[in-house]
Formats: sequence, C-alpha cells, structure tokens
Amino acid sequence: MSGVTTLTFGQLLLIALGPAALTACVALFAPFLLEKRKQEAERKRKRADKLEEFIDVLYQHEHWLDEKKSVRVFGEKTVLGVTPLSKIQAIASIYFSQFKAGVENVAKHAQGYELWMLEAGKKRLSGEADYTAGFSGAYAPYHSSLSELLKSIREHAQKEFK
Repeated sequence: MSGVTTLTFGQLLLIALGPAALTACVALFAPFLLEKRKQEAERKRKRADKLEEFIDVLYQHEHWLDEKKSVRVFGEKTVLGVTPLSKIQAIASIYFSQFKAGVENVAKHAQGYELWMLEAGKKRLSGEADYTAGFSGAYAPYHSSLSELLKSIREHAQKEFK
C-alpha cells in the first residue's frame, strides 16, 4: 500500500457526527451554565446591596443616638423615631451572621450610652451645672464598638466583592 489509510464505517461516522454531537452538547448545557452564572451574579449583587444597607443603617443608628442625646440631655423638642437597631439586627441575622457578635457589642454599648443620657437629663432637670460629665466614658465604648464593626465589614467587603 502506498500510504493510503482506510477508515472503517465507525471512524467515518465519528468524523462526520463528532462536531455535530459537540455542538449539540454545547447547545444543551450552555443555557444552564449561563443561567447559573446569572443567578450567582444576582446573588452577589443582592448581598452587596444588603451590605450597603447594613452600613447605612449603622450610621442611621449613630445619628438616631445623637438625636436622642439632644432630646434627653439638652432638652431639644424633637420627635424621635424608632431605633434602627432592630433593622441592624435583622440584616445581620439574615444576611451576615458573621457580624452578629459585633452587632450585639454595639447594641450593648449603645444601651450604656443611652443610660448615661437619661442620667444626664435627670441632672439637667434637677439644675446640676455639670450634667454632661461622663460623656466621654459613656460614648467611647459605643464609638469603639461601632468602629470595630465597620472595620470588620470593610474587610469582609474587600474579600467578597473584589
């Protein structure tokens, strides 16, 4: 023989139908893979949105505490809404359980700060001159725990949303 290769019927069939079979497999599995990627991207976007909302509500809580201090300590006539703390706890519980301990720490120190506000307000109403004494000691633990939680959230965001 002069170098001519003869192919069997099975080999010819494989050569003829191989690309068609590959195309059929791609056509069958591509939509599944694309849908999976789309769902993963949507999940990641939702988590990013919730993380943004989580941070926003933490700052709303800080603002709410400032408003509460103005009312309780200094006697401002402002209507306080409901504390955003329950929303913070809900978001942490549902989406970011790794931050629950940090949220509990913030809540604990916020409560201590609020107790100071009540005592300072009582002192103001009774006419004591130095009714704001102890502010730093009451605010510092809250601020420190909030800063620590926000730092943890930033580190998490950098890892998850590169």
